[in-house]
Amino acid sequence: MNLVLISTYELGSSPFGLASPAAWLRARGHGVYASIWSREALNEAAIRPADVVAFYVPMHTATRLARG
Repeated sequence: MNLVLISTYELGSSPFGLASPAAWLRARGHGVYASIWSREALNEAAIRPADVVAFYVPMHTATRLARG
């Protein structure tokens, strides 16, 4: 299964709420693409083949960004 995990707001290093599930899923053989939108642009080529897209929203501002 191909999964995309997106954090909409992070100014420092990769958030645990994104990195931890990505590691668990990869260990179980899933393809995982993790993205932090505040640090990189949307990568449509990585998102198109995804079976699941999940958002990590650590605060209310991030929730507003995820809703788009």
